[in-house]
Amino acid sequence: MKRTIGLILVGAMLLMLVGCGGNNDSDGGVSKEEYDRLAEQMDRLISEISTNQENQTQTQTEPSMPATQEEPAVPAIAQITESGDTAVDLQSVEEDEEPEPEPEPEPEPVRLPQSVTKLMFDSDSVSEDEVVRIFNIGVEESVSMGGADYEDVVVYGVSLDHWSRGARVITQFSLHNLNGEYKKLVGFAGRVDETHMIDATLNIYGDDELLQKYSLKAASLPVAIEISVENIRLLRIEFVHTSVQNSEFKYAFVGQVES
Repeated sequence: MKRTIGLILVGAMLLMLVGCGGNNDSDGGVSKEEYDRLAEQMDRLISEISTNQENQTQTQTEPSMPATQEEPAVPAIAQITESGDTAVDLQSVEEDEEPEPEPEPEPEPVRLPQSVTKLMFDSDSVSEDEVVRIFNIGVEESVSMGGADYEDVVVYGVSLDHWSRGARVITQFSLHNLNGEYKKLVGFAGRVDETHMIDATLNIYGDDELLQKYSLKAASLPVAIEISVENIRLLRIEFVHTSVQNSEFKYAFVGQVES
């Protein structure tokens, strides 16, 4: 539009110059050659004006093409932030692509504390030589140790007679099937009241490995026991003592295993 107005103004100025000058060169007007040149320029200006108008008219009448509708961009699952970290767009993850939740582990069965007497399945006594002896390893409902009564206990007893001379080392033990189902053994061990004052050693084995060793004094109170038995299948409770002729040895173990 600005170019068209400019062309009109230039053409008007040319016409004024021609009209004022006439065809007489002596009067200071425009010569015929100059007039012809200006007329030719005028024709070109008129032609440019017509061309510009036609172009404008065509531009206005041409229908506008509809804008291409862009498909919505799929949000990226992972984008790099300005700091260089990776930001995860959780909303872009489709439901069918979500990982299935891992199944919850099944709870371990709850096992109540169990007395060692309930798990005992065998016992034995061994001496360093053959002597006349009476072994007594078994379960008793109640015994007294250190002036206190204990119930549901395993008793390890020996009665020796007809001794030739000297002392005898005797080992007595009981076997208990834990089956790897328990984690801790707790209890007490000591000499049964009103029996001979004989010291002893208590050895506790788990699957043939020594777990703990205790020195038991006949004149002392029962010793507290607390041992880890996790994953242990076979528990062996063993008393070792030295007995003399016509003596009676009697120690007891009271305890339970816990999950």
